[in-house]
Amino acid sequence: MESRDLAVLTIRASAAIAAGGVALAEPLAGLAAAGLIPVLDQAVGRWQAAQARNAGKALDEAVEVSALAPEDFLGRLTQTPARLLLLGSALNAAAQSTYEERVRALGRALASGALAADDARVDEEQLWVAVMADIDAPHLRIIQYLMRDHPDRQGPMVTQQPTLAEVAGASYLMTGRLLATLERHDLAKWRWGESYPRAYPESRGGWASEKWWQRGGLTAALIDRFHAAGDVQSSPLQTAEGPGQ
Repeated sequence: MESRDLAVLTIRASAAIAAGGVALAEPLAGLAAAGLIPVLDQAVGRWQAAQARNAGKALDEAVEVSALAPEDFLGRLTQTPARLLLLGSALNAAAQSTYEERVRALGRALASGALAADDARVDEEQLWVAVMADIDAPHLRIIQYLMRDHPDRQGPMVTQQPTLAEVAGASYLMTGRLLATLERHDLAKWRWGESYPRAYPESRGGWASEKWWQRGGLTAALIDRFHAAGDVQSSPLQTAEGPGQ
């Protein structure tokens, strides 16, 4: 059986349940009266197909990287509950992905899990899957910017939320949510209070209460995973130079 066919089988049940929930929803009576049910069915079908393609791509990447036959690959990932959990989590995250780098990186995490000598390494890949499942394109734009060196001094980029909002292409308030996710995964760190005196941002024309951010302890490792999965620097996610800070 081809890995893409296996991916379709893996997500078919959940996709069917989701589609069934839509079809049975009471508010659809108005849509039926308006003759829009065929349009909705088509949209749901496209959504399911996109999920299947993403999960299939992750499996294709995993099988290729592992250099195992598809049946041997899946056999290894069904040996223990920890490996089964990794398989399900990675495919689910891939199905929900909106960009190629994450799909391929999730596939590579699956390959590492399949080749792991013990469940301790599988557990680590599961943790990485949980991190990558939370990282969308705006998060990636922020951490790519924070990975730059600071233009005015030696050391990492340290910048404020308004600048990162511009980098992410998001509102100031939503950027706060993006940064909270990154901070939770140690992908961005609130720099304020570690070395800057309170008067520093005021002297630079900023607000004393404004947070300053830099990359976190896991940022470089995550970027390395995306680089291994594809050239992030040349992808549409990469901003040209970003605003100066």
